[in-house]
Amino acid sequence: MDICPAQPIQDWLDEFLREHIGTKAEITHRWGGLVGYNNDGDPICEEVRPGVFAIGAYNGSGNVLGTLYARRAVEWALKSLEE
Repeated sequence: MDICPAQPIQDWLDEFLREHIGTKAEITHRWGGLVGYNNDGDPICEEVRPGVFAIGAYNGSGNVLGTLYARRAVEWALKSLEE
């Protein structure tokens, strides 16, 4: 599956870089990725069946969230062992 950056978002980023950051550097590479969130606006972090925890639907800068949600999943897993 090819994932292409959305042009309206790229245009906004270009404008932001030029007007707010002040960069004049040539933009040579772009990337796009799939992202999915639950109804609360968070990446998916669920117990998908008893004792099996999954986190996902994050990409790129979302890797920071991935670390936080991995910790949450470990806490949930340890808590389920206590029950």
